[in-house]
This record gives sequence, C-alpha cells and structure tokens, in this order.
Amino acid sequence: MKLSESPTEPSDVDARLLQAMAQGQADALDEFVVRNRAWIRGLVFAVCRRAHMVDDVMQHVWLSVWRRAGSLSNPERWRSWLYTLATRAAIDVARADTRHRRLLDRFFGHRGGAGHRPAREPDKLELSEDHQRALRAVRALPDPYKSAFVLRHLSEFSYREIADAMGLPDGSVGTLLMRARKLLRDALGEEVET
Repeated sequence: MKLSESPTEPSDVDARLLQAMAQGQADALDEFVVRNRAWIRGLVFAVCRRAHMVDDVMQHVWLSVWRRAGSLSNPERWRSWLYTLATRAAIDVARADTRHRRLLDRFFGHRGGAGHRPAREPDKLELSEDHQRALRAVRALPDPYKSAFVLRHLSEFSYREIADAMGLPDGSVGTLLMRARKLLRDALGEEVET
C-alpha cells in the first residue's frame, strides 16, 4: 500500500512522504512529486515568467526536496518549506537566464547586430490575444499577490492551504486575493473571476 492510500489528511500524507525521503526511500519522492507537481508548476511559472524555463526549475525543486527532506524540522510545515524551495529555485534560474541573455546580447551585439542573434524558441502553445494579455497581467502582479492568485485560481488551493504554503496568517490570504483581483481588474479593464 502506498503512503497516500492511508486514511489520513493529505498534508499528513505529504509530511510522511518527506519523512520517508529523509530515510532514503526514493519511491516516496515519486509519490510526493505526483501529489504536488501541479501547484508547484503554477508557482514556478508565476515566479520565473518564462515558459521555457519551467521544466528546468522543476528539476531543481525536486532535487532540492530529495536532498533537503531530512532538514525539515517540522514536517507539518512542509507546504511552506516547499513553497520557499520552489520560489528560490525559480528566482535563481530566472536570474541565471537573465545573465545568460545579457551576455548573448553583448556578444551578438558586437558581432553584427540583432540580425545575428539566435532565434528565440517559439512558445509551444499559441494563445489568444486576450489570454496573453491576462497572463501578462498576472505575471506583472507583485510577488505576494501573484503567488496567492496562482495558488488559488490555477492550483485551486483553499485559503488555509495558501496561508500554510506562504507562511501567512489565515486572515491575510483574503486580503491578498482581493488586492490581486483589483490590480488585475485595473490592468485588464474588466471583471476578474473571484
């Protein structure tokens, strides 16, 4: 029987999976990834803002989870711990990508201008103009608002789960989401779903 099949709360299952990872059980990592990859993927995309980087960041996150599972002092706070690992990994990879792009721009800028730059990787998914505009508006939100919005509307977290993941008091999630929606309404000039 898998750990997730036991009759415990989902967060208890994930805490137990982390404890199993700390003891070297690789199958616990596989199950933990399956249980958490959707919300972490949404969070990573929101933070790094570049679709082509998400898979690389996800690999960094899961490697960090495996390596650091034993360092989690309070397994009940795993969601906040994972949120922090994912956010830091996304920021680090985005910074490295920005430095890399600047170096390429300088190099190709000195060797004949923009015509010699490597072609940018096309997005795999063609989005409508409205969808692209909405994504740009979400990406432009300040980080705490963006993270709360993504966790709520893309990962379907409850307010309590968002508070746990972000390490916030329960009452502040509603305020973050209200402000995020207001900023999005202002940016898009239309009603944002609650």
